[in-house]
Amino acid sequence: MEYKKLLNALPGMAFKLSFDAQQQPEFHFCSAGSVGLYGLTPEQILASPLQFFACFTPAQLVSFKESLGFCAAERIDWQLVLTLNIKGKNRVHQFYATPELLADGLICWSGLVSDITQQYVEQDTHLQNE
Repeated sequence: MEYKKLLNALPGMAFKLSFDAQQQPEFHFCSAGSVGLYGLTPEQILASPLQFFACFTPAQLVSFKESLGFCAAERIDWQLVLTLNIKGKNRVHQFYATPELLADGLICWSGLVSDITQQYVEQDTHLQNE
């Protein structure tokens, strides 16, 4: 389990995620970074994947699923940046994942979520100072 230890040490949250035929999410892995990003333990996300999506607006959830669907159809890497309201604070999260076709025809996404809020704040401050 050295890989799990390594993944838990990464900044952000490493994950493996798929959606069943009814488009219900299932996390196959979630690293300890979930606590810092979402206030949820990996065990909570694995047991109840919908908790992870609770900070998404309905439009953001649609965008999330549509962008994944497009990348799944094209078998290309997926990347998305969303501003999420987490416990009353807006945070900018970048999602990145690669698709893997499973034997049952579904796609499993292996990826990383990073909090890039500070980069956005610095960029905005820099632009205001120009």
